Amino acid sequence: MSGILSQEEIDALLSVYSSGGASPGKAGESTRSREVRLYDFAHPEKFSKEQLRQLEAVHNSFASSLTHRLSATLRSTLEIRHTTLDQCSFDEYLKSIPNPTLTSTFKLEPAGVKAVIEVNPNIVFVLVDLMTGGSGEPKITNRPVTPIELKLMESVLKVAISEYQSAWSQFTEIKCSLERAGSDQMVNPIARPKDRMVSICFELQTASQVGLISLCIPISGVESLLSSLGHRGEMAQSRAGERTKIEQHLKGSQVVATVVLGTAGVTLRDILDLAPGDTVRLDQPVDREIRLAVQGVPKFQAVPGVLGRKLAVQLTRTVGQDTQVLDKEAA
Repeated sequence: MSGILSQEEIDALLSVYSSGGASPGKAGESTRSREVRLYDFAHPEKFSKEQLRQLEAVHNSFASSLTHRLSATLRSTLEIRHTTLDQCSFDEYLKSIPNPTLTSTFKLEPAGVKAVIEVNPNIVFVLVDLMTGGSGEPKITNRPVTPIELKLMESVLKVAISEYQSAWSQFTEIKCSLERAGSDQMVNPIARPKDRMVSICFELQTASQVGLISLCIPISGVESLLSSLGHRGEMAQSRAGERTKIEQHLKGSQVVATVVLGTAGVTLRDILDLAPGDTVRLDQPVDREIRLAVQGVPKFQAVPGVLGRKLAVQLTRTVGQDTQVLDKEAA
């Protein structure tokens, strides 16, 4: 029977297994190990790699512009760096920020959503100290922000929201407006606890303190902004393709190029008396450039001549706006 192994085949199998090698039936085959990545169905990823790159670019730009703006406003050296961008539920975001802290809500249009900007207390007291003429080294206590401090911080928040709007304007048009600010976590929640959000964190560093600033935006609003951005990119590509097609089509079009050697002022009697062999004197000197027009529009200056047995002109320069104005005045 063909299914029965010979003694030699049995010995070969035993020698392979004893040496730790692969089985003869799979000799030469490489075992490929695949890395398995866990997928959390409760927290699905909503953005592609390209969209994540776009979001990173927006928020890196925001961090850079806000650094320069606050440094100039407060006359102090600050540095703001974009650190993380995560997707989470609104409830998870609220649990991640300290209490008490400074939270403010602002509206994003045309996305039609409300977002949160949160500033850690240690950074709030540093900024308030700088705004009131201090050195930026306050005594930090774990307490809510007072009404006076809140009023001072509103100007900083308006600057931050303005710079956030500018960061997006490089890609798509949005409008941001501050709605409320407070030292509690959330008096009027902007979303339900399980709603999906995008959490963006920034690190603000001064000479004496380091603290965090965070943004929390509904994922639906971010998707709306990204889709608008993608739509604009598609429109730009479409327009570029149409422009190329038009240019290619126009390059094969026939146009008429004409030159005027000169003009002469004559009467109708002179025209009636003209006969073969007569000479009409033109007002154009022989050593002066003449005008070449394309479809009646002056485009080049040229000098007359011959090419082989045909009359020709040699282009010398393009016609500028100043030349056209001078010619009109001379006429």
